[in-house]
Amino acid sequence: MSTHMMRPFLKGLDVVIPIVLIVYILYWLVAGLEAIVKCVFEVFLPRDYYFPGLGTAAVVVVVFLVGLLMYPWATRRVIQAMEALFRRLPVVGTVYSTIHDVMDLFDGGIKRKLGRPVLVDIPHLEMKAVGFLMQQDISDLQGQTPDEDVVVVYLQMSYQLGGYALIIPKDRVQPLEMSVESALQWVLTAGISCDTGHGRNRDYPPG
Repeated sequence: MSTHMMRPFLKGLDVVIPIVLIVYILYWLVAGLEAIVKCVFEVFLPRDYYFPGLGTAAVVVVVFLVGLLMYPWATRRVIQAMEALFRRLPVVGTVYSTIHDVMDLFDGGIKRKLGRPVLVDIPHLEMKAVGFLMQQDISDLQGQTPDEDVVVVYLQMSYQLGGYALIIPKDRVQPLEMSVESALQWVLTAGISCDTGHGRNRDYPPG
């Protein structure tokens, strides 16, 4: 296949593959959810009363009602107390907190929790990284005394969920003049999908 034919084919794959993967993931989630809820419904309802899609519809309604409960002050405090209880449970708390933070990533909550974007000069390595300034000291670490010469910086991994919390000298952190959203987009995609206004010259350096 010639180069002129390969380019349109590859561009087509670039469009089709993400769409197919998203559709497959959504189908897998809905089908799995439907199968789980169906088992619950069959315990309480006669088999003839169940029809495909009832489980998914029920879950959507329940999630919507839970979302409505978050608006009144009293119910919100009750749910927050339940969340705090889950977080304190051994093992369960770790799993719950991880899932909760992942869901925050989808609804934009993680952006509100991230600190100011900074450029980090990583000690002893000839490299820099874009991170988020989370804390000005480590006084909240057990057994540690306040240290004004270090800060806590979070480094998000590109194309992945998760990252690293670094305790690093303050003089190796330089503030960036960009929003949290722009910095997070830049890090998550390694700068590919973020238009910084300086063009997108991806030519490799000579040498």
